[in-house]
Amino acid sequence: MSTTKQFFTSDHHFYHEKIIGYCNRPFANADEMDEYMIDKWNSVVGNGDLVYHLGDFAITGYSKTKFIPKVEKLLKRLNGNKILIKGNHDSPGVLGAQGWAKIRNLTHININGQRIILCHYPL
Repeated sequence: MSTTKQFFTSDHHFYHEKIIGYCNRPFANADEMDEYMIDKWNSVVGNGDLVYHLGDFAITGYSKTKFIPKVEKLLKRLNGNKILIKGNHDSPGVLGAQGWAKIRNLTHININGQRIILCHYPL
């Protein structure tokens, strides 16, 4: 019998070429980075698991109408039920994509009697 796991992550910056230099990520380009992150995500997250993404999911220069389909395709490739807690770089193209179980500015959850507040920004 499998149990649902919960995961917490943030700041993937999918599609963001410049993040490679900003954060010294070891990739030649955003496509290589994205494929690596997708593989790592899916190696630990199962289809029934719950993922809280605490912001800055994806960044691009595309217009909202061109970016939404890219984000939706990406969300379909990532395992789990995904809840987005909005970050400062989550554009309307990310927020408008179908595939999020929920989108929140912040939320609180309870794990083993401990109340936890989830937010992109420090509290």
